[in-house]
Amino acid sequence: QLGREVSIFFDFGELNLGATWADHLADNLSQSRLLLPIMTPRYFRSQWASAEWAAFEDRERLAGGSSLILPVLMHRNVELPEWVLDRQWFDMTEQPLHAAVFRDKRYMLYLTERIQGLARHAVELLEEVPPYSAVWPKPKFEVAAS
Repeated sequence: QLGREVSIFFDFGELNLGATWADHLADNLSQSRLLLPIMTPRYFRSQWASAEWAAFEDRERLAGGSSLILPVLMHRNVELPEWVLDRQWFDMTEQPLHAAVFRDKRYMLYLTERIQGLARHAVELLEEVPPYSAVWPKPKFEVAAS
């Protein structure tokens, strides 16, 4: 729908053995134009997640208020941190995701429609997002010493 190729970065499965996780993630996120966080209880416990979210909020201010974050809520009864509360999210909590529901054709149709709706929202945002700028801040990941 965008009329151009779209590159998608996933923060798993794309890291070469021996690469520095923080550098790889910061480099890729600094060139991303939209953050699509999948909000789960684990997401909110992650220092990486809060750093990437903060970097995109800084970017939004630099971009004149354009929305660069499209959060997806996956679990009900999740205590949302303060930095999420003023943001509208895409709700995927209506049906819990577990193996049994994937055998239900009605649910699969519903899930397909919801994901297509999410994709439409992402396309709408990407059409408004300013082009990449080298002045956009990189996320600052502080790696805890073990």
